[in-house]
Amino acid sequence: MFNSNPATRLVVKNPVNTGRITFLKDLFPQAGYIHIFRNPYIVYLSTKRFFSELFPTLWLQRISPKQMHEMIIDLYLNLYDDFFDALEKHPDLSIMEIKYEDFEKDPLPFIKEIYSRFYEKDFDTVKSNFVDYIEDQKSHSTSSYVISQEEYDIISSKWSHNIQRWNYELPSNVKII
Repeated sequence: MFNSNPATRLVVKNPVNTGRITFLKDLFPQAGYIHIFRNPYIVYLSTKRFFSELFPTLWLQRISPKQMHEMIIDLYLNLYDDFFDALEKHPDLSIMEIKYEDFEKDPLPFIKEIYSRFYEKDFDTVKSNFVDYIEDQKSHSTSSYVISQEEYDIISSKWSHNIQRWNYELPSNVKII
């Protein structure tokens, strides 16, 4: 049973925690997890864009685009190796998996399920807050990306497990150059 007191409920949104489930389960045995997975091609391109903007503000030495590419590929592989390993080691894990693209199309049913499952309260008492927030977010637009043939081939090969597991392909907002 989860502690449903919102004052003591910790919610952490950090993609890196996807690979820390076993560690977190040891710290918080009663915790519940929400895994929102996304198209791996978009994850790669979004991470690449983020790192390209972030790294110059932090680095002590420059890294090449090739080094950044290799780092993103390896981080994702290691993160998901740890995640899938945790799922196997902890079949009793309280986890809800959601496909991002489904959530994006119609978030309210997912929010209701999350709220009901992890907060164990009547969703209708807070539904209007979520409806208002969703309405505010409707102006958000999806980014377009370009990817090189080499990057596409490497992602398709090295991340094939997740691409196949979740039945993804290159989305229409990504152009191969």
